[in-house]
Amino acid sequence: MKRAFLCGIVLACIGAVAPAPQGLIAPPPGWVRENLPAKDVKRGTAIAQWLSFDRGDEEYVEVGYRRSFGLSTAGFARYISAYARRDGTRFFADHAVRLCNGESGWTMEIQSTLYPHAPREERVFLADGSRVYYALYTYPAKFPPLPKARASIASLCLRGRVVSNDLPAPPVKFVAPPGWLRSNPATFGAPVMPGTIGLFLDPSGSDTIWLVREPGPGDAGASDDADMQRAQNAEKAHVTSYEQQTMELKQLCGHTAAFFGFRAVYGDQRIDAESMLLLGPTLYLANYQRKAGSPENPSARAALETLCPPATDGAPPSDTTEQVPVSVPNPASSASPTVIQPIPPTPRARSRRA
Repeated sequence: MKRAFLCGIVLACIGAVAPAPQGLIAPPPGWVRENLPAKDVKRGTAIAQWLSFDRGDEEYVEVGYRRSFGLSTAGFARYISAYARRDGTRFFADHAVRLCNGESGWTMEIQSTLYPHAPREERVFLADGSRVYYALYTYPAKFPPLPKARASIASLCLRGRVVSNDLPAPPVKFVAPPGWLRSNPATFGAPVMPGTIGLFLDPSGSDTIWLVREPGPGDAGASDDADMQRAQNAEKAHVTSYEQQTMELKQLCGHTAAFFGFRAVYGDQRIDAESMLLLGPTLYLANYQRKAGSPENPSARAALETLCPPATDGAPPSDTTEQVPVSVPNPASSASPTVIQPIPPTPRARSRRA
């Protein structure tokens, strides 16, 4: 059960080394590169900037990266667009664009309304595994955009990109809250425990739902053991408190389930979490977590009740009938729920992590 707890509390981190800036875009001709190392900025990590003072006010082009949360390019666009629109940001463009090698990227043209004389921003970005690489053009709103700066950010290119964001269906029945985005745990950008089979993100907030399958005997290999040790070390270093608040047993789709809630402090984050642990030959867990003190999302809480193992994973008791989950209603959203059905089992399937 400890392994299942750890799956819901993960350490956010950045993985691979970023490519050289000149490999991402063609800088605007005549602009001067800022002599600065990579640095953390509001949008993530900036790895290069090119400045211009030709029009009397500083304007610049920047390239960098940020966490993708395992989302596709389009999914990431929906995710950050929801935040920006909630803050009153003005959108002048928000659509897919074709980048090098036929890649489908995304562009946004925005301006903040939170303070007077805010600059205009034009962004192009592309998801690649656990990162989203971006090219940003910022200029004073009193001037029109420069064509050469626009052409520079439109040249964003990840050469040799081989990461795919296609997501196979997890081997469990689950109905996600309407409108939530399905993410890829393998490219989330954090040490994910062996057994994580699904991840869903609320595009209008920071809430998440994790699906976990406890590995059975013989499922874990040497790489799984190494991943487990890294995640446990991260947990020991960052979890500073844990408090269980609720615990109860109940029946769920013909199986005994344990529902529990807890609050934890992880690094500088305080989270509230609710989990449904389905007992049986294989343990399945659905974990819903949010910022501590924030209100519970009824649709997310109800989604935990839809967790149900495939029929091949142990039949329910003879005096009960396994129920196939139905849509979870959410009056605040007209989006259709994400319904996950199990994939057919393969003979002697063996879990392997890259």
